[in-house]
Amino acid sequence: MVRRSPAPVTFYADFSPVAKFIGAGLAMTDLVSDRSPYLDLTIDNAFDVANETFNLEAASDAATGATNIKHMFEWGTSGINRGKSNARPAPTSERARLWKTTIIGVGKSKKVQYVFKPSLATVPKPTNRDTGMSTDVIQSMRTHVFHSKAMVMETGLWVDISPKNAKFLLIPYFEGATGFRPHDKKRGYILSHGPIQAQPGRNVKGNFTQYWTQFWEGRGEEMMNKIVMEQIEADFVPEMMVNSKEVPEPAMMNNIVAEVETERKRVAKKATSKAKARKVT
Repeated sequence: MVRRSPAPVTFYADFSPVAKFIGAGLAMTDLVSDRSPYLDLTIDNAFDVANETFNLEAASDAATGATNIKHMFEWGTSGINRGKSNARPAPTSERARLWKTTIIGVGKSKKVQYVFKPSLATVPKPTNRDTGMSTDVIQSMRTHVFHSKAMVMETGLWVDISPKNAKFLLIPYFEGATGFRPHDKKRGYILSHGPIQAQPGRNVKGNFTQYWTQFWEGRGEEMMNKIVMEQIEADFVPEMMVNSKEVPEPAMMNNIVAEVETERKRVAKKATSKAKARKVT
């Protein structure tokens, strides 16, 4: 009687779903870490959405008077600053805003800040209706640009005003103004040798900073956090939900390790590409 050796038995197992799940998980861990290009792009994308919301709301509130922040918009901005100027920007346009909100830093250390932009439009001349000045006098006035309009008014700075290539300063009359004699009020202005001190933003100083801070420390921050989480879930959760292969392969440890690494690189590359595409759009 001859004994034959039993035929070798090969066990098959499909670990590809596990490898894909682990690889996608490792990619997510890598990319949401501090100083990751993916994290930078994802936070920047969330900022862009929140900033657009803030800009739209600021224009709406300035137009309706819900918040007194008209000084942060360019002269002549449609629906906000109605005085006649050489510009007529749309209220939601970049040209109309005299501030720019930016995000600085890297990764989880990013911060949001705003800076003042210079005014480029001519200051509207006084009107006969508002001051009582004759049209001849108004037409003879020189046009000028108040470049630091937003910064001076928002911070409430005092400024010194002196005649430039002229003997007198012409100061239009407005309701509540002091130092005007009855004759001056009637003609709508006074003439002064100057210099004089003025605080253009005495009634509006700090309004925009408070408005800006309330948004970005409240709804703006919440909006960004929500968008970041939604983007991360959209980029990685589908990669973890995979089906088994139809034909299983022999279970070999080195194959699993290699497949995990391959999946990590693939998912990381795909997620970063998606984040870049979102930034472009």
